Amino acid sequence: MKKFVSMFLALAMCLSLAAPAMAAEPNNAMPGEEESFYDISFDNSENVVDYNMPFSLEAPHAEDHTYSTLTFLGTKYVVEEDLGYHPDTSLWVNVASYTFSKTQTVEVNIGVIFGNEIVQGTIGVGRSVSTGVGRTINADQTRYSKVRVYATYYADAYRCDIYDEFTNELISSSSYVSTRPVGIKYVVEYRDSL
Repeated sequence: MKKFVSMFLALAMCLSLAAPAMAAEPNNAMPGEEESFYDISFDNSENVVDYNMPFSLEAPHAEDHTYSTLTFLGTKYVVEEDLGYHPDTSLWVNVASYTFSKTQTVEVNIGVIFGNEIVQGTIGVGRSVSTGVGRTINADQTRYSKVRVYATYYADAYRCDIYDEFTNELISSSSYVSTRPVGIKYVVEYRDSL
């Protein structure tokens, strides 16, 4: 009986030593290829101190495994660009005056040339209001009129590139303009003058 217990204990010890090797995850790397593991090290304040990822952790990452970079392209000063007719005065009307809000705006599309491309953006102009505080422009009520808008502004152009998080391959690129208005000029135009 002692011999049986000793053999049983020896067999149990052998099986327990072999168990971790049998439970290991299979290596999914191709023959001749090393398996990749990525690490991120943090300090006590949970700041990233080191990492071995194939992309920068500085750039914002999305759930779809992409990240983006933002590049400043430059600034242009645009003087009295004709933005066309005010969006709130699309019809020819007979009115004595137009009033545009100083606090409420409506967006107007713009395009600014940077290098070889036209970069799109928007600029806010005062919304047409019937009452309240605003800028009033007189018009000849006996004639049909509309308001044309001219804008002076700084245009800051940026390019946003979106990359695949794992391969760093460029997926898409787009440019846009952020505007800083300096002045908006409203000019009444009459249909019979055109």
